[in-house]
Amino acid sequence: MAGNVRIKWDRGALEQVRRWPEAEAELKRRADAIAAACGGEAVGFVAVTGKGRTRSRAAVIAATQRARRRNAAGNTILRNLDAGRK
Repeated sequence: MAGNVRIKWDRGALEQVRRWPEAEAELKRRADAIAAACGGEAVGFVAVTGKGRTRSRAAVIAATQRARRRNAAGNTILRNLDAGRK
């Protein structure tokens, strides 16, 4: 058996991968699926994406007062996270 095995991560390469257009598209696809499961834009749930300093990000927000109330009462976004895993 090997003794102490050490892995040295190339942080610059990991940051590049997290900013790839393919990674951003996958995040957008997942956020769109979660927003749709919540009721979509018709109800006020919107998927947004952006680029951070080290990675791309995506979020589902309750954009209207109706959606905020619905999310506060029933944790709508949290309950629909599984839609983004498919």
